[in-house]
Amino acid sequence: GKGEVYSLVFSRDGRFFVSASDDGYVRLWNGRSALPLKEIGPYPAPILATDISFDSRLLVAGCANGKIYVLDLTTDRQVALPGHLGEVGAVKLFPDAGLLVSTGKDKIIRFWDIVQLKEVQNLTNPDGEISNLDLDLLGSRLFIGSENGNVRGWKIQWDYRPPQLNVVDNATYQIIASVAGYYLNNEFKHKKSFGPKNYYGVGAPALPGRFSREMTISEKLLDNIALECGIRGLSNITHDKIEKIVRQLWNEKTAFSEI
Repeated sequence: GKGEVYSLVFSRDGRFFVSASDDGYVRLWNGRSALPLKEIGPYPAPILATDISFDSRLLVAGCANGKIYVLDLTTDRQVALPGHLGEVGAVKLFPDAGLLVSTGKDKIIRFWDIVQLKEVQNLTNPDGEISNLDLDLLGSRLFIGSENGNVRGWKIQWDYRPPQLNVVDNATYQIIASVAGYYLNNEFKHKKSFGPKNYYGVGAPALPGRFSREMTISEKLLDNIALECGIRGLSNITHDKIEKIVRQLWNEKTAFSEI
């Protein structure tokens, strides 16, 4: 490549590694021979940070223009997240690859749902500009390094699960989500269909992108949603598919405790 290399990261299986540099290109290299495999770009500005998902399918690139690019290496489909005001300093995918955390010159830690392409949470760093970050292997602890020399960490309990659009097609998902959202608003108020423990799962063991083991959903709620979906033209939607989507909608809460 040309220009300074800002980022190097290996895939978890060791088959390839990625380099990102000042010329705006991301390059894939054979993990054994170090021969070039693929060149991606040019991007509109230098790529300063990269990460690869645990299954080696997704590549994330943080750009000096503030954008974050997510590339599916199996299909070459690429999307862009709004990113940060100023340079993106670091990017890191959670273990299940549905969530991404990033930092930038704007002093903000941002959490992204890369399925729905939206920001779901953010934290402001009291120490100013952030130079780097990392997650543990479970995605349950986050540490950041600031330009003032401080290192700060958080324990993370996610009660959030990005929608997996392969459960149903996107149009079907939108209808079920619309119906489920109406019922969930009432259920949250009256606690009728969740239980017997605290239905937000606070204090219960939870990992990023996974449900609290305390959570149950009543058959009555699933019946009501299925009936309403049938009225809207969706037939033969199983309770299993509805429950997965209900849980995805339900788990939109995060909890952070500073270490």
